[in-house]
Amino acid sequence: RVQKVEAGLILDQCESFNLAGCTILDCEIGLLMNEPKNCNVTGSLIRATPTEGKKPISIKVTGGQGNQFANNLTSHEV
Repeated sequence: RVQKVEAGLILDQCESFNLAGCTILDCEIGLLMNEPKNCNVTGSLIRATPTEGKKPISIKVTGGQGNQFANNLTSHEV
């Protein structure tokens, strides 16, 4: 259980990054990507868990361009 941080995994301003086959569990936000460019997220299990009445989010992306998300198993909003 990841606590007192913004997300289970944070990728900040990554470019041409490949994330594949990861397991991210028990976080309010599973994967947070800030301004990613040309990144690929595939084949991962990302399950968000609600805490303290907050809405869980499996994958949250802010900004960026040219990214691809495919074949991920998520439990909540993407």
